[in-house]
This record gives sequence, C-alpha cells and structure tokens, in this order.
Amino acid sequence: MLLAAYNAVGSLVSYVKNAMGTKYYVSQQLAQMQAHNLNRQRIIDKASGPSKKVILDIFQRYDKAIRADQYAWIKKNGLTLIRLQNGKTRSKGGGLITPCEENIHRGIFPPIDGIEATLQECKSNISNQVGIQDWTIQFSSFLQSYVSNLEYWVLTLEALEQDLAL
Repeated sequence: MLLAAYNAVGSLVSYVKNAMGTKYYVSQQLAQMQAHNLNRQRIIDKASGPSKKVILDIFQRYDKAIRADQYAWIKKNGLTLIRLQNGKTRSKGGGLITPCEENIHRGIFPPIDGIEATLQECKSNISNQVGIQDWTIQFSSFLQSYVSNLEYWVLTLEALEQDLAL
C-alpha cells in the first residue's frame, strides 16, 4: 500500500515537472516569435527570392496559429484580451470599431514584457472582452496543433536573418 502511494506521488511529480518544462519551452518559443514578429516588415523588406517566400509563409502560418485576426491584447486597466472581427471589435454601443487606434498586440497570447511596455492605455469603449475559459481553450488548441511548428519557425527565421546580415 505504501509503495503504491509512493509510486503515485512520484508519477504526479514527474507529470508536473514535464508540464512546467513544456510551458516554459512554449513560452520561450512564443517570446522569440513575438520578437521576430515585431521586426516582421524589416525582415521581409531585406529578403528576396526563395527566402522571402519562406519568410512570408512563416508569418502567414504564425498569424493563423495565434489567431491574429480573431484576438488582440490591449492595455485597459492592465492587459485585456479582446475578440476581433475583420480587425475590428464591438463597442459598448454594439457597433464595430477599430480598437485603440491599432495600438494592440494581435493574437491569443499576451505580449512579452518588452512589447507590453510599448502599448499605451486604450481609450476605446470596448465591450468584446474574452474570458479566461475561452483563452484556456484557445491555448490548449495551440499546444496540440502548433508547438512543433513554432520551433521550426523560430529556427528558420533566425537562420534566414543571419544569412540576410551577411
């Protein structure tokens, strides 16, 4: 009986360590992609030929993965996640508006600290905020679908950026 309890605790500790390691790894990869995304236009402008096609494809896939057309983060009493429809969100009056004069961080994942610091307080009257349950569902979906691609995107962009610097 004692041995079974010991094994169960050992399994639980192992599971928690793996989950925490995965969370850190995914966070690290997302932070790197957010940094590349911040410099997206510069990277695209410097590229040409096949490299440019690869870079454009990576950013297109990244936008789809993070649901950049469906969600964005704004500063409104702290960071707030909002839902988008064709780049717009619902106002408290019910109509669609462009949120915060595009002073937003697109995608389901919150911005890294450095990017968050560039956001200014949003003055738009927004009602389309997303709850934690919806965010959790989106995060789980991302983990199941895109984690391996995320590492590929980061490594490919870094390699191409090094080549462009030559």
